[in-house]
Amino acid sequence: STLKEWLWFVQAVMVIGVGNIASQDLMQRAFGARTESVAQWSMYLAAVVYMTIAMLPVLFGIAGKVLLPDIADPELVLPSLGMAYLHPFAMALFTGAMFSALMSSADGGLLAPASIFSENILRVARPDLTDRQLLWATRGAIVVVGMAGLMTALFFQNVYELMVKSFSILFVGLIIPMTAAIYWQRCNGPAAVASLVTGMVGWLTFEWLGTTYPPDLMAAAIGLVTLVVVTLTTSNRVAPLPLADIDGQQIAYRDRLGTLAFPRLGASE
Repeated sequence: STLKEWLWFVQAVMVIGVGNIASQDLMQRAFGARTESVAQWSMYLAAVVYMTIAMLPVLFGIAGKVLLPDIADPELVLPSLGMAYLHPFAMALFTGAMFSALMSSADGGLLAPASIFSENILRVARPDLTDRQLLWATRGAIVVVGMAGLMTALFFQNVYELMVKSFSILFVGLIIPMTAAIYWQRCNGPAAVASLVTGMVGWLTFEWLGTTYPPDLMAAAIGLVTLVVVTLTTSNRVAPLPLADIDGQQIAYRDRLGTLAFPRLGASE
């Protein structure tokens, strides 16, 4: 294997494994936990279970390639396997389960960005808005997000490609500033924004140019270098803000990983 092939392999692992950390579904489940301990241990257990459950769609794909080698549309492997090898009643249950999973993922995918817009952006920009006004803003944002999602789905027309691209956006734009905000005390707001912007611009540029090297890794490297440079050049003029929740309450730096916690760089506790 060549170095380029290994870099593509590393990108595949990083995009799916690391980029997914900043995804909305994980955040929703963490924020919905009853206590911090429940959130921590739920993530530990989910990480172990994920390694087994995640193999199921892979095995279905392999089975489809062997059992249905002449299938015209790979997107129809799962329903085609069901129609070929399941009893009609079992196929009905299987179809209902698939639609249930799709609807469950879809409603979370619509609600999460709409809630982020109303709670994290609109509420901060317009603190005078009432809860009822924020509710209507969330409802409007759901419509906009739904239309944007529909247009995106019609453009890609490939579930796997769309999933990988969505994780790529998280990987090149959010992972580096999010990690630095938690574990590097000197990292400030301008550095995080600069890292996000340069990472995204770099990724879009490399995708447009069609480079033969992994565009996600190169864009992430640009974002990392930008974050470090901007932090070192601006931290004396722009003080970093402490970690805080949405109500402004400071979050303790220690035990951020629960049982697996390790000290934050530069932190006193």
